[in-house]
Amino acid sequence: MPRPKGSPNKGKAVLKTYLQEKFGKDFNPVVKMVEMALELNKSAVLSRQSTDQKACVDAWDKVANYIEPKLKAIEVSGELDNRILVRTIDLSGKKEEAADNNADD
Repeated sequence: MPRPKGSPNKGKAVLKTYLQEKFGKDFNPVVKMVEMALELNKSAVLSRQSTDQKACVDAWDKVANYIEPKLKAIEVSGELDNRILVRTIDLSGKKEEAADNNADD
């Protein structure tokens, strides 16, 4: 008879029980990974060493696997149109100010 959907298998249940006995009933390995990633982040910022920064990125990558969906690769096909359209929008309002300054002259 298969186990009910969502219930942990025996190996996971045994490991979870062991970890909770060792670290307390509220122990959560994902939360612990986040705590360690935060510590690595502090260390990487202070040391500015590439090895520390890589360890930090790796730790956050593992954490992200638990909280963000994986992005799937997509394939784009079709013909390319080599035209490029460039639009600029001036939100600074400088043109209006220049026109106002000329009106005062």
